[in-house]
Amino acid sequence: MFRFKETDFYLIGVILLLVGLGTLNLYSATIPQKETFFYKQLIWNIIGLTCLFLFAFYDYHRLMKYSSFLYVLFLVLLLLVLVYGRGTGGAKRWISIGLFSFQPSELMKPVMILLYSRLLSVRGEVKTWGKVFELGLYALLPALLIAKQPDLGTAVVMLFLFLVYLFVASSHLKYFFIVTFSSLGFLPVLWEFLKDYQKRRLLVFLDPDYDPLGVGYNLLQSKISLGSGGLFGVGFLKGLQHKLRFLPEHHTDFIFCVWGEEFGFVGVVVLLSLYLLLLWRMYKVALLAKDKEGFYIVCGVISLFFLHIFVNIAMTVGIIPVKGLPLPFFSYGGSATLSFFISAGLVLSVYRWRFAKEGGRSW
Repeated sequence: MFRFKETDFYLIGVILLLVGLGTLNLYSATIPQKETFFYKQLIWNIIGLTCLFLFAFYDYHRLMKYSSFLYVLFLVLLLLVLVYGRGTGGAKRWISIGLFSFQPSELMKPVMILLYSRLLSVRGEVKTWGKVFELGLYALLPALLIAKQPDLGTAVVMLFLFLVYLFVASSHLKYFFIVTFSSLGFLPVLWEFLKDYQKRRLLVFLDPDYDPLGVGYNLLQSKISLGSGGLFGVGFLKGLQHKLRFLPEHHTDFIFCVWGEEFGFVGVVVLLSLYLLLLWRMYKVALLAKDKEGFYIVCGVISLFFLHIFVNIAMTVGIIPVKGLPLPFFSYGGSATLSFFISAGLVLSVYRWRFAKEGGRSW
């Protein structure tokens, strides 16, 4: 039976506001050149909102029981992507089923959160190096398959979730710090495995003037877009950088620049405040969680959203190398949209379940 007190309307309100602003921003970014992107995203948002409420009203304890099966299923799908997948620019990231296509790597994110939450709640804290190795292996397998597509950004997300749960669930923080600093030691080795375009992105980060008409073009144009917005922006539908197609990937990776140009510094502050409110509200839900399973789920979702928000925005201003991670509820993309909505739905489920009686049901 539905009861209002069991629903976190504050969190839902922030999500709906972000989705609304993101939809308007995408409209400005894609009209009139690429109208189909806008209308497709509208459909994905409707599907995503449906998933949000379905997962919010479904008992996350039941869902976690299938986490191992879902993990294996998506590992198989990631393997199929390498063999039968489709993509552009030499990358294979999508599986097509008739007219429908989706990106398994994006949906693997909430699956990893469910899996880690299940493992840690059942087996307890990480107290041995054997458990550290086990947790790392669960992240390493999908990370390697995703990096092979290649999609280094999403592969890093898998490893980032491992570090987050290692930090949250370790009985002693020595495991987290040893693994983290040891990983940094492998960075020079990783350089040898990077593709040429990935190496050039790192060189542009170190030297912004490196190849300004090539791989450095995106970063230069993103800074110009944000700078041209000034204090209050040029106005909705009046941005020129994306309309004149100076700004590449303005509907996906650099969607934040569209917002910054049209709404300026004030608009950026408003958007960052909304994201901060989203993360803060999820943090409150984590504190209210009835059990460890719920707490671990919300910790994973907070980390997932934070990483995407930070990386997407930081790369547009040159704080970190350019890396294609979507901005939650703003960037165009069906699979990523579903991933964010499903993850947020899990948080709402944790909030709702805290009102359930022992042995009761939330659905």
